[in-house]
Amino acid sequence: MLTLSSIGKQSYMMYQIMQKTNSSSATDYFSSLSSKKTSSSSSTDLVTRSILSGLSGGGSGSSTAAISKLLSEKIATQKKDISSLEDYSKNSTAFYKDFNALTSELKNSSLALKNTDFTLSTPTASTGTTSGTTGTTTADKDKQIAAIVANVKDFAADYNKLGSFFQDNAKLSSTTSNFATSFKAAKYNERAYESIGINVDSSGKLSIDDKKLTAALNSDSKSVGQLIGGSGLAGTAYNKTNAAVNVSDNLYPALKLSGSASNLNSMGSLLGLTLDFYT
Repeated sequence: MLTLSSIGKQSYMMYQIMQKTNSSSATDYFSSLSSKKTSSSSSTDLVTRSILSGLSGGGSGSSTAAISKLLSEKIATQKKDISSLEDYSKNSTAFYKDFNALTSELKNSSLALKNTDFTLSTPTASTGTTSGTTGTTTADKDKQIAAIVANVKDFAADYNKLGSFFQDNAKLSSTTSNFATSFKAAKYNERAYESIGINVDSSGKLSIDDKKLTAALNSDSKSVGQLIGGSGLAGTAYNKTNAAVNVSDNLYPALKLSGSASNLNSMGSLLGLTLDFYT
């Protein structure tokens, strides 16, 4: 498999060879082959010279020129591929860093809303507990409602961030495009959400009307729960987020390089033998 490590290793071997031969280019390096170790009969010497001769069809002068050109071209291709791999690594790392953070946030907030108890306490006392008297007050119910509204607002913020992330990266792959579309799905139920204080814009982003949501919870909290709780919006978002995590390897497209693996592998063998020749 063609990797940054394999390409880098081959480039480093070429660099070592240049250092050992005091050559400034592939041409200088191959020219040096005609004068170095001419009387050597070591197996490495013979194998290396055989490979160099074979690559160009034999002939000392033409061999040097042909191999020099061949390796110069391959090195130029490798430099381009290394640059592409470095850019790819940097961009894909940034992508997945954001993706992991945003999916983690939405999973947490959607799970919190999914597990919220929308059954509110019925006040049994008007001013709270007194000596010898216990009961649930209107203030207690208000605290429950405030907590639910806070959960909904946290969820909406995280939902919007992940939705925007997919929309910003929709052109990366068909998978990101599909998720960008899926996060707009809330738009199809906008009237129901709007009736309880959750507005949905054309891009699928959610905004919360605190007063309207509070009034809806006071009026019929169970119906609100069915619409946005575990079997509603929060549950759908949680499942959708898990689905994105499960196919995360398909979100960022694979990199296509200009060099072929077979050519680079043969070059790696050549460089390895040649480096050994000068060691």
